[in-house]
This record gives sequence, structure tokens and C-alpha cells, in this order.
Amino acid sequence: MAIFGSCPIVVPLRMVQIIQASVCPASGGQTCYGVVEELDTVTLPRSLKIGLAYVVVDKKGQIPFSIANFRDKIIYLRPKTLLVSLHVTFNAVEENIQAETGHDCRT
Repeated sequence: MAIFGSCPIVVPLRMVQIIQASVCPASGGQTCYGVVEELDTVTLPRSLKIGLAYVVVDKKGQIPFSIANFRDKIIYLRPKTLLVSLHVTFNAVEENIQAETGHDCRT
């Protein structure tokens, strides 16, 4: 997934920043859930860490994720930079909700 927007993203020194990434929206108006994690093919500076997160993909195909800057300098990220991957888990949440509430949320 690529960083959303057209301006550089500022990650302040020693801070965590929430960033929007863009993906294909869920088809057919369905809610799409997934796990966001750091792309293993991208080499980030050692001071940048991507937070593992469970997210909901919105109708626009945008998802939030967090990135932490442990440096004593501000870091700028270019828009459209590939940083994270999304592993979609459509039915896992629906099945858990059904089991907890005793009814089928998909109907």
C-alpha cells in the first residue's frame, strides 16, 4: 500500500505519526478487515518502525497505520511510497461476532 496524498509526510522526532495509506476499496459495499504490517521488501531507516495494526478498509480505500520515529531528526516521507502490506481477513471477524452474540451478522 502506498502513502496517501500528494505532499510529503512529516514524521516528527521521537513521535508516532498516524498516516493514511490507499488500497483498492472493498467491492460490493462490503466491509473489509485486514492486518497492516511493514513490507518486508522495503528497507526503512533503523529509527523508523511501522506499528502492526488491525484495520477496517473504508469505502474510499483508505486505511490508517502508525509509524514511529526514534531519531533526533524530523523524517520526511514521499507520497506514494510503499511502506506496508495489508493482509485481508474478510470472514474472521464476522465468524467471531456470530460466535459471541449467538446470531449471524451476515444476514
